[in-house]
Amino acid sequence: MLIFFRNRSPAYITKRFDVDEDDSKLAREDFASLAGRTPPTHGEHYKYLGNYLQLFQLMEKYVPAYPVEAPKLLKLLMFNYLFSNGDAHFKNFSLLETPMGDYRLSPAYDLLNSRIHIKDKDFALEDGLLPKNLAQGKIMQQFSVLADQAGISRASFETIRQLMLSQTDKVEELTWASYLDKTTKRNYWQLYQGRLQQLERT
Repeated sequence: MLIFFRNRSPAYITKRFDVDEDDSKLAREDFASLAGRTPPTHGEHYKYLGNYLQLFQLMEKYVPAYPVEAPKLLKLLMFNYLFSNGDAHFKNFSLLETPMGDYRLSPAYDLLNSRIHIKDKDFALEDGLLPKNLAQGKIMQQFSVLADQAGISRASFETIRQLMLSQTDKVEELTWASYLDKTTKRNYWQLYQGRLQQLERT
């Protein structure tokens, strides 16, 4: 939630998702930890190594409700691409303990359009969506292959695809109603339009 103090200085307030109703801390593990990656073992850029299919493979290993959670991760990855989030690395995805003691994909966090700040890559991970031998074709084709490799049904994939391609009017409305300055609003909207066009190509 964005608020303003009396002097008009802005502040952003967010509710922690890893705290239970009784203020006890829920267990949370990011995907770098799940993969056993640390700077000493994998180097300075440990959280940027690999591809996004590896996230699904880790989640399948640790999440009993994988068939339910996998489409949520795919939707998040497509959102990150569409909104130019080039910093979606291994530590920006987590599993969160449920009241039953198992684990689910945590609520999304660190969602931002990084391209309006720096000229970064389309994807934070070095190999992109898929291993290099599978990363063929246009971007939506790669998302389709990623869904197949992750065991996500065609029906679920189509639902996610349609959702991501059908909210243009809302994105435009919210962009121009935001507190960004005029130039940044224009850049944000142009970046969105460019990524949307890439996703629409088949």
